Amino acid sequence: MKKLIGQGISLILLTTAITAFADTDCEPAEGKDLRGCDYSEKNIEDANFRGANISGVSFKKASLKNANFEEANCHKTNFSHADLEGSSFEAASCSNANFNKAYLRRVNFEEANLRKAKFRGSDIRKANFIGANLNGANQEQAKRDKGAIFEKETKKEKAGSSK
Repeated sequence: MKKLIGQGISLILLTTAITAFADTDCEPAEGKDLRGCDYSEKNIEDANFRGANISGVSFKKASLKNANFEEANCHKTNFSHADLEGSSFEAASCSNANFNKAYLRRVNFEEANLRKAKFRGSDIRKANFIGANLNGANQEQAKRDKGAIFEKETKKEKAGSSK
């Protein structure tokens, strides 16, 4: 009798665990609430997270080349060591996000809220930060070059550069 009761409880616990996992849909999609998902070390290139709530989600060491994070809520999201080459965070809200040691070449952060974001040791060469809020952001030891854009060139500056 004890053996049957123990097996019944195990079956109930297993069924509950499977049901709970099935209800947690972490498939990337536009405008979706993905809080609680973990994409660490996943390969999800060209994914569409536009307008999604990914606040607090981990993308640590993930491959996210050319992903769309435009207008997403990525407050306190962990992108450390991730490859985000060619991705867009245009108008995204990424305050306190962790981009430490991330590969951010050609990433578009135009008009993004990057207040207090961490970029320590990240590669930001050729990234676009035009109009982004970088107040309190930590860019210590970030790899830059003249291709990283922080301000729009005026017509006068462009005319002067052709001489």
